[in-house]
Amino acid sequence: LLIHIAGGRLETHFHIFGSFAFLAAYRDWKLLIPPTILVALDHYLRGAFWPQSVFGEATGNSWRWLEHGGWVVFEVLFLVISARLATKEMRAMARQRTELELSHRELCQAKELVEAANAAKSEFLANMSHEIRTPLSAILGFTDVLRRNMGQPEQREQYLATIQSSGNHLLTLINDI
Repeated sequence: LLIHIAGGRLETHFHIFGSFAFLAAYRDWKLLIPPTILVALDHYLRGAFWPQSVFGEATGNSWRWLEHGGWVVFEVLFLVISARLATKEMRAMARQRTELELSHRELCQAKELVEAANAAKSEFLANMSHEIRTPLSAILGFTDVLRRNMGQPEQREQYLATIQSSGNHLLTLINDI
């Protein structure tokens, strides 16, 4: 209709081609089918009944519409290929982004697990350090008392019993570890 209203001007044909290119920007090649059919049909009908409006001649060859339609189909094929390649590229980029997001999520979860394990290890070491130091301090302390002052025999027995009990407790702890 636009070509007919414009009197078949060449600029109008370029406008149609430009419109096809904009439609191809949607990356859905199926959008190009109806206007392609309409343009080819328009060239056929106007070429048969009003050849001057399409070909610029008062009489036109009955097959000349195929030349014009062929150029339209050629352009549309090029745009279809471009749209399909662009869609394929977009899908690949979307897949890659999804994989990156999943990898990022997995890395964050692994980091949280490592941090939790590190906190548990630190807590375990702090508890074990305390548990080992207590009997060891008793052993060293009572040994030092016995060395400096022999004291009464009953005190010595009590100190030695504490040293032995603390040593056994320390041995048990080390065996449990």
